[in-house]
Amino acid sequence: MNAILLLALTGGIGLVATVVLTPIVRHAAIRAGLIRGVQADRWHARPTPAVGGVAIFAGFGLAIGVGLTLEPELVRELDPGARGGLLPLLPWQALAVGVALAFIVGLVDDLVELRPLPKLMGQVVAASVLVAAGIGLRLTGVGWVDAGISLLWFVGVTNAVNLLDNMDGVAAGVSGIAATYLAAVFLLEGEPSLAVFAVGLAAALFGFLAHNVPPARIFMGDSGSLPVGLALAGLALAPAPGGSRSLVAVLAAPVLILGVPLLDTAVVTAGRLLEGRPISRGGRDHTSHR
Repeated sequence: MNAILLLALTGGIGLVATVVLTPIVRHAAIRAGLIRGVQADRWHARPTPAVGGVAIFAGFGLAIGVGLTLEPELVRELDPGARGGLLPLLPWQALAVGVALAFIVGLVDDLVELRPLPKLMGQVVAASVLVAAGIGLRLTGVGWVDAGISLLWFVGVTNAVNLLDNMDGVAAGVSGIAATYLAAVFLLEGEPSLAVFAVGLAAALFGFLAHNVPPARIFMGDSGSLPVGLALAGLALAPAPGGSRSLVAVLAAPVLILGVPLLDTAVVTAGRLLEGRPISRGGRDHTSHR
């Protein structure tokens, strides 16, 4: 199948599925009492469901499932062992597993509100799948050092998107734009399976955005921000196995693509540390608020 047609079908399925599924998830959350009340340190002015990540994950999963089914050769396009990872997984497979684990962690947090340490450990486990599959930076040539740097990147970007989810439409909009750009990069670099993955993610985010624009009728919650953050972090490094590009390109591309959430995290972290407040505590001090 033509690559452009495949990506268009994948994107269309993800967009429509998420547009349809989001209000269903919203009504189910309301019936179950999963509502985020109005808080002094939050922006929203009315109680709102905050489990939109369920719809995003479902729409995204359906999109890439159909996309890879329509073109099964994408599943066999690479030799998993060529990346030198411990797990015999293709990049898109490792991303799918890691994102699924991040979704579970986020959903549990949305339902029972995990403490910061268990939540962080869950993110590390999800990110470790990507590292073990050979996705990550190769900066020093020392395996454990590069693995640590890669884990820091994955967990850092995951939390950056989580922090960016502070106003209506911000996290979904910025992440959708980043995923769209990454899809274009993969298409140009001849990585169709990763392009399908990125298009499915972007489509699900834009479908959710239809219900998340101001005034938002539903928030993505951690079940949305954690898997989306890990997916973007992994996709940003996936096309650069083992130094196949220059060091500047490997470092600059993901930083520029994800510049908004990284900048927001830096500003919020610095401000809260200077004020002696916990970084994990919410507030109206994000760049979007300013």
